[in-house]
Amino acid sequence: MEQRKVSPLISLIPIIFLIALLYVSVVVYEIDVHIPIFISAMFATLIGVFVLKTPWEVIEEGIFETIKLSLIAI
Repeated sequence: MEQRKVSPLISLIPIIFLIALLYVSVVVYEIDVHIPIFISAMFATLIGVFVLKTPWEVIEEGIFETIKLSLIAI
């Protein structure tokens, strides 16, 4: 898999989105954190696909690899 350089600004956008969404969800609306984390993951995926032009197959492979590594700990 080819590694590409991503600007720090584009890297920070999903993190800032996650922090803002978690703050609004937990502090303002007092809801659980699972939905905002899922929405932030979808947002990061959309940035990868549409802004960075990463093919879905590469993103899907990364998702499966992360799940596979986390199952070892479980």
